[in-house]
Amino acid sequence: MTEADVTRLVTEALSRLHDPIALRAHGLAERSGGPAALRANLTAAIEALRPAPQVDASSRAWRPYHLLTLRYVEGLDPTEVARRLAVSRSQYYREQEAAVAAVTSVLRERGWADAVVQDTTPRGADTAAPRRPRGRLALVAAVSASLLVVAAVVSLARQAVPSSSPPATGRLTVYAGDGQSGHVNGPGAAARFAGQFGLAVDLAGNLYVADTGNHRVRHISTSGLVLDLAGSGIAGYADGPAAEARFSSPNAVTVGPDGTVYVGDSGNLRIRAISPSGIVSTLAGSGQAGYVDGVGTIARFAGTGAIISGRDGTLYLPDAGNNVVRRITPDGVVSTYAGNGRRGHVDGPVGVAEFNVPMRGGGVDAAGNVYVLDTGDNRIRKVARDGTVSTVAGTGVPGFSDGPASQAQFSSDILGVITDADGNLFVMDAGNRRIRKVTKGGTVSTLFEVTDPNQTPGNIKVDPAGNLYLSDRTHNVIYKLAVSSR
Repeated sequence: MTEADVTRLVTEALSRLHDPIALRAHGLAERSGGPAALRANLTAAIEALRPAPQVDASSRAWRPYHLLTLRYVEGLDPTEVARRLAVSRSQYYREQEAAVAAVTSVLRERGWADAVVQDTTPRGADTAAPRRPRGRLALVAAVSASLLVVAAVVSLARQAVPSSSPPATGRLTVYAGDGQSGHVNGPGAAARFAGQFGLAVDLAGNLYVADTGNHRVRHISTSGLVLDLAGSGIAGYADGPAAEARFSSPNAVTVGPDGTVYVGDSGNLRIRAISPSGIVSTLAGSGQAGYVDGVGTIARFAGTGAIISGRDGTLYLPDAGNNVVRRITPDGVVSTYAGNGRRGHVDGPVGVAEFNVPMRGGGVDAAGNVYVLDTGDNRIRKVARDGTVSTVAGTGVPGFSDGPASQAQFSSDILGVITDADGNLFVMDAGNRRIRKVTKGGTVSTLFEVTDPNQTPGNIKVDPAGNLYLSDRTHNVIYKLAVSSR
């Protein structure tokens, strides 16, 4: 098997990253120790290309990591990825090829890809003199080598970043999931998920999970019992009774005050509703990407990767591709709540304010303020009830610094932010491997540092008692962090 063959197989496996059934049937699964091991190897190789937090977020060093994360980890289509990276389709495909080749090289460096090549080389084949790549393959190999040099440099730089966080104020424990990819209901320790990400907590402390790879929404009771809430497990689009409904890679979930569970159905570009009686319906979204306000299925979104429920039942959706925050009433009326659609960083009234890829939400506080994460600027923004936008924390320069909110720095890889009843914010700063807290008074501190390399928490939610829950889609588990008061 040639280098190009292995790269092709890696590309195919990446495209099936959140589909456990398809991944199980992939030719590399058996040779790499099963689908879970294959998925872990692939995601770890992508992570190896992530530069250190102090590397300028606008530099090309970040491009391979962002491309692979958007395309394969978040599951966006090539057109959307190209748009977010501000490159042409042809350039996207050139850089995708180089990025996947770099992942393959990382795998080879770790001994995995070599084992695959040896295992799939026909008996009697001449393996003594490997052929030199020519033409296009030579270009890919050269680009891959340069990317690996960048990865090695930033890896060393990351190791050199001093840890200035205080001792942990809590203990991160596995709340649900046995670490294996699959679909198993039952007690939390025995349950299985498949690349889950979105989380939500209701007022009683029950947890809801957007189980992306299983195309289901799951429910975890306060006793830790995991059950299906909705979804047949078959990717598609169908409303109706919960067990028969179909979702396509649901990636976000929230709970309304009446117990209705709302789902950001990313593959269908729709907002779905699961009623307390167990009926799934479509609240908003036509299923086609775009930017259209209106009622119900007339509306169009560029993405549905985050959704926030207000205390009055109103939903808010950070529409990253359109650089605005959308508002959805309980009746399905969609409007633009904040932002003028231009990409940038401008505070002010609804028609003046600008966002820079607002990708994830942070909840609504008691006063009705909506918090969103402006991923392109490494800042947390607040949208007041009149639509006025202000900056809550972050300088816009990626890095790590606690202190006054206006001077604090976050990495360019923040995977979640949530507010509690008192108006404090909790931030999953994945690039710095820290859980940060932003007090209502405007002080940023490190609440917990994730030191275990086998833990990669992402989305974050808080329950009424102040416990934090974090979703680790790479390892198919959900953590709980009980923190002490600070």
